[in-house]
Amino acid sequence: METNVRNTNIDKLKGFLIICVIIGHARNNIFSDNFDVYLFHIPLFLSCSIIFVKNFNFDVLKNRSLQILLPYIFWTITPPIFTIVYHPIKFINNFNLNLKNILMGNWFYLKSILWFLPTLFMTNILHSIFKFLKQRYKPYIITGLYFIISFLTIFFNNWITHFHQLGFIPFGIDIYFYLFPLYLINEYLYRNKIFLHFFLILAIILISYLCLIYFEPIKNNSGYAHIIDLAQFTVPKSFLMYLCFLILNSSIFLFFLKIKKLNLLAVIGKYSFPIYLLHLIIYESLTKYILSPNRGFFVSNLTFIFILFIIIFFSIILSKLLSRASFYFKYIGL
Repeated sequence: METNVRNTNIDKLKGFLIICVIIGHARNNIFSDNFDVYLFHIPLFLSCSIIFVKNFNFDVLKNRSLQILLPYIFWTITPPIFTIVYHPIKFINNFNLNLKNILMGNWFYLKSILWFLPTLFMTNILHSIFKFLKQRYKPYIITGLYFIISFLTIFFNNWITHFHQLGFIPFGIDIYFYLFPLYLINEYLYRNKIFLHFFLILAIILISYLCLIYFEPIKNNSGYAHIIDLAQFTVPKSFLMYLCFLILNSSIFLFFLKIKKLNLLAVIGKYSFPIYLLHLIIYESLTKYILSPNRGFFVSNLTFIFILFIIIFFSIILSKLLSRASFYFKYIGL
């Protein structure tokens, strides 16, 4: 009984978050202009991923590699592979660069939404190691050690941001430790079934969101989000704003643990991975070849809602069809 409730509520949150991802990546619509999804969608996706992670062992490493790293490698190398047919010399010359992009696994090298996958993998592995060490050694020592690294990441975020944006930090290791307090808070909320009044949660969400919007200074090192953008480690600059950031994300997490309806979001959340992998391809294809200005179409707010529906529907149907066609499509995330 508990497992069903757990999966449903986490899937509802993931369904909401993947819609936010599409909104954030499909720029120039009423939602992205007035709703800063970058404040919470990536932190909460990472937070959801560690809720059920087990103590580290070979099986955990193998399963996470198959579930995350294989799709990451496949979708990263697929575009360069096409150059073999048309530009074989170019592919050979860029082989070392493409390999370095994969091994570093950060925004600086990838320039792609795929940066999230190595960060997701590292988040799962580091948290799995954390749980293993806590069980094997004194928990307060291991937790204290992780917190020390986390606090250093938080308080020296300017220095971390500099090296992160130069591509020196692979696989989002810094992002894991920056968000480590959030992981512990959300795990505690989930395990202990702590619930606040519905309207109180909404008030906390609204206040913390507005605090970040109006009091966190605008930053120019990200071309996408100017308050928080974890892809480039654009993060709150003061500890007070970091607390608002934690409160916002934890209260949204708590909100979705409390709601009992919105089952459609649970269905969408179940297929959040294929939607994530396909949404930009579908969006760009629709806006370039079908709904392009040359054909007399413009991506209005109403059109964007239609596109959002098409992206979700097509991704789910394709995932279902491919999974029935062959078991092996799961190794590329579909």
